[in-house]
Amino acid sequence: MVPKAEEDFKALLEEWYVAQGVSREYPLFSHWVEATGPATYQAGERIARELSALTGLEGKLVLDVGCGFGGAVSILDRMGARCVGIDMNQEELVLCRQRLSLHGLATTVLCADAYNMPFTNESFDIVICTEVLEHVKDKNSLIAEMSRVLKKGGVLYLSFPNLLSLRNVWSDPHYHLFGVTLLPLPLARWYTRKRVGRNYDVEMLPIPPLLARVCAKKGIDVYSVNASEAVLRRKIETPNSIHNKVLRIVFTLLCAVGLRPFLKAAVRLRASITPNAILAGFKS
Repeated sequence: MVPKAEEDFKALLEEWYVAQGVSREYPLFSHWVEATGPATYQAGERIARELSALTGLEGKLVLDVGCGFGGAVSILDRMGARCVGIDMNQEELVLCRQRLSLHGLATTVLCADAYNMPFTNESFDIVICTEVLEHVKDKNSLIAEMSRVLKKGGVLYLSFPNLLSLRNVWSDPHYHLFGVTLLPLPLARWYTRKRVGRNYDVEMLPIPPLLARVCAKKGIDVYSVNASEAVLRRKIETPNSIHNKVLRIVFTLLCAVGLRPFLKAAVRLRASITPNAILAGFKS
């Protein structure tokens, strides 16, 4: 059930977009309201579940880098974490504070540069950065700065649209245009202006394995926390746990003839091309 606070916030969002010059009749109006309102709240619920499974939330100091409209912090704060959000967009922070107020929260949100955050080394138990990396040109420097403020043993959680996803090629997650994610940026911006009358405000979408290597160089070993990947890997390890009799027999036979490594590789490949990649790991 959607909280009353979220219904009120969605109405505020609609008014904000209209004030920004986006007509209610504009083809992407409903999509943008949904993506920055209800979808961020639902994402916050998912993030809270996954972080709870990884490390727990009660009493943990959490930094949301690029908190935007506050979907994640509004959930994490109510789950017992102590949250701080930062963003460069002042207008979005105004709406973020209004959203938090609707939920009865007084979470700290600051206007700050993510490349030079106003925090001492190893300040936070958890650092999250969701749907931001695709808008960032220098991803290496951002990850280095997030690693700097993360405590040893702390968790880094990243979520972003995946360049390797065929779904994102068919319909990009921001403007619903075919092929735009594969174009050079100047051409992508020209194409987007011609098709939807807006500039393409996205850099290159991240590639999960490459981003994982960057994190490893900064002392954080991340891995996919895609729920379906974890479930499939458990089924491969223990075929007898599969309830469907036919699938149980098939998996058992494939593992018996030595194809378990192939099945694991197939699961990893499936996870690497999922439309929304989620990486998380602990700082060593």
